Amino acid sequence: MVVCVAGNFPQKKTKEALNKRFVGVYKGDALPKVAVKEYQTEPQVHLVERQSGQTHILLGARAYPLSDKRRYALALLANILGGGMSSRLFLSVREEKGLVYYIRTMTESNPDSGFVVTAAGVDSARLKDAIKAIVKEYKSTAKGGVTADELRRAKSSMRGHMYLALEESNEIAEYLAGGLILEGVIHDPEEEMKKIDRVTVQDIKNVARDVFRYDKINMIVMGPHTDAKPLKDYLTF
Repeated sequence: MVVCVAGNFPQKKTKEALNKRFVGVYKGDALPKVAVKEYQTEPQVHLVERQSGQTHILLGARAYPLSDKRRYALALLANILGGGMSSRLFLSVREEKGLVYYIRTMTESNPDSGFVVTAAGVDSARLKDAIKAIVKEYKSTAKGGVTADELRRAKSSMRGHMYLALEESNEIAEYLAGGLILEGVIHDPEEEMKKIDRVTVQDIKNVARDVFRYDKINMIVMGPHTDAKPLKDYLTF
């Protein structure tokens, strides 16, 4: 069991209180995690039918576990694609085309799996156009990469978000616990930023080419839709 406490607190009294609280907790070895095995060979589309004028989609790809150093480049790629109001997807899909109500891209890395995904709220009548627009940006990064200025701004954005989040005691505790539980180490924020700073434009392009592929892409659609086949046809790479 891992307990992380952050903030201005009396250590001795806090340890005593924690020992009392968790006295009955199992202290043996953790049960082994069932390993993730990937068999995907083509895009998968899952529909969740809801009668609504708005459709919510998650469109992304399988990616990297925590042990893969490419996850830093993937995080920067996600920031460039959908990390804010100046990101590619926000500008092209929302501002220029007006296809979505919101759009953002994020990543997740677990001990033996990971993904990058774009979440968007779409006018149900324009769902196909939104899917095609997102896929187009995915293809663009895989084919043409990103610019040095985009990468510089993404690094600055990630640094700012990390240190802003770590101003909160609960965020510090969660950050420390995450490293201990999932990897068995405590990560130094500055060392993590150095790894991000070392990512190059070519690294981003290589990662985009690797993850945005026909055999890795998937989508979940929640809205008034009953046929996945025509939607799957737009997931071509």
